[in-house]
Amino acid sequence: MVLNNQQSSTIKQNIENIYTPGYRTESEKITSFPRMLVHRLNPSSTGTNSVEKTPLGIMGTGVYSAQTLYSTEMGKLRETGRNTDLALNSSGFFVVDTLQGERYTRNGHFELDASGMLRTAGGNLILGENGPVGPLSPNFRVR
Repeated sequence: MVLNNQQSSTIKQNIENIYTPGYRTESEKITSFPRMLVHRLNPSSTGTNSVEKTPLGIMGTGVYSAQTLYSTEMGKLRETGRNTDLALNSSGFFVVDTLQGERYTRNGHFELDASGMLRTAGGNLILGENGPVGPLSPNFRVR
């Protein structure tokens, strides 16, 4: 039941974010708990004070979500008309400088700040191979 609730929550989150740029769908890797060999206990046929075990078979003890998996499939590209909206037409991620260190995203909805630095909508700097991207002119083009 706990697993069903977790799966329902994951599906709900995927549906809620269907139009979120750069969102990666999630799924659960389901794993079984260890199985057990079950026996029936019978009084000993020898009349002693012992018990005989008769194997009944294997009993499953349930399943759980061992890991959350994130899709790496590319979403649909669409033209926005903004030169600061970028997309990766291959594998890879944009690198973002956050207070918690470098993070990765495929969400290419960026903005230029007053000094021409490329930033996420949340204000984090976008990093290139040599550090922060910018300063850029307002009419920059990506080739």
